[in-house]
Amino acid sequence: KEHPQAKVKGIGMCAPGPLDPKAGIVIGPPTLAGWHNVPLIDILSRQFGLPVRLENDANAAALGEWRFGAGRGAGSLVFVTVSTGIGGG
Repeated sequence: KEHPQAKVKGIGMCAPGPLDPKAGIVIGPPTLAGWHNVPLIDILSRQFGLPVRLENDANAAALGEWRFGAGRGAGSLVFVTVSTGIGGG
């Protein structure tokens, strides 16, 4: 749905690890061939002129489930993902 009055304040990006979310660098995820030490936050913030945050994909999924999904209202939550690898948040 379109919201013509909405203003984008930032970009949230997640990727499989390993990565350095504080530095904004994707170190070498096995599912993203050729992505070795990619400064993703720098690239996206330069391109879009917005603040960018980077997080591990399993941690982001855990946060999403805690805030909006099956874990909503829980005091604590464990999220396990089994796909191209095994991860958790």
